[in-house]
Amino acid sequence: IVIGLSLVPSAINNIKTNILVALLTLGISLAITFLGKGFLKQCGILIAVISGYLISLALGVVDTSIITNAQPLFIPELALPKFSLSAIMIIAPLSLCSICEHVGDIVTNGTVVGKDFIKDPGLNRTLLGDGLATLVAGLLGSVPNTSYGENTSVLAITKNYDPSILRRTAIMAIVLSFIGVFGATIQSVPACVIGGISL
Repeated sequence: IVIGLSLVPSAINNIKTNILVALLTLGISLAITFLGKGFLKQCGILIAVISGYLISLALGVVDTSIITNAQPLFIPELALPKFSLSAIMIIAPLSLCSICEHVGDIVTNGTVVGKDFIKDPGLNRTLLGDGLATLVAGLLGSVPNTSYGENTSVLAITKNYDPSILRRTAIMAIVLSFIGVFGATIQSVPACVIGGISL
């Protein structure tokens, strides 16, 4: 709730760029949420974003030059790690927040799926995995990882608790990140569509 409410001003600013498209995107999402059933209902946000994007294309709101200028294959720029005390002083305290979030997410996920993840696989293992992921991210020049409590709601909504789905999704996300046209298409989604769906 706190995260959502803190993002409302940003959503409103995005909506102002094209109120009609934003309201149509929001309306489609709400209609699917309240009237849809099964898998359709679960895909409500995705369908609304795609619909808002297509409406934006029809109205000429989308900057398609980003897509036409995109490289078919995109290799991200990696940065080798370097020692920086000032960076460590900023990032290290954030790890405490990440640890707190991780513990909360593990407990909540366990409650949602009806298992005690603190015991199996064990908090020591999940924290180790989170820490190693952050270590690898740092070695590749990225930022610390977070366990994203928002994913708990995905478990609750879909009722699908199979970890292999997360693994396959992660692989798909990594592969898609190397496809320049895909990334450019995501970048070209107008602010009004993002604002409408964010609200």
